Amino acid sequence: MAASCISSTQQYFVPTAGQERIDSGGLRSRGDALLAAECPRLRGDKESDNGAADFTITVDREGYVTRARLDRSSGDERIDQLFGGLTAALQFDPPASTPGVSLESAVTLAYACSPTVAAITFQIKQPGGDSVYVAPPPTDAPQNPAS
Repeated sequence: MAASCISSTQQYFVPTAGQERIDSGGLRSRGDALLAAECPRLRGDKESDNGAADFTITVDREGYVTRARLDRSSGDERIDQLFGGLTAALQFDPPASTPGVSLESAVTLAYACSPTVAAITFQIKQPGGDSVYVAPPPTDAPQNPAS
């Protein structure tokens, strides 16, 4: 008789007490600055590097993210930590008319590194709404290879 066991670990990020909250503009500027320090390591011997991670965020009635769950890793633990911390620090306009105490929403963060570019991009569905916040890559950012 054969037995198998599958285990799964979910990784959550929560805001640091007293941490300044950021909006989508702050996410881009803070993310670009933090990524700039990581790009040389990520590129290594390559001309460029890029990756993405997906999160599910929980947002309270005041619009503050209370936790971010990593759903798909970027493949780099330090980038996942950086993106998780940024995502957990997000703040939105309070949801207008959604009942309940909290909402969930999807967030994708991506990065692009080259000798001249260190940029994050993101797509965030407005919690409790239909809007999507999108920050496209700079025009000179390396693109993901076609699949």
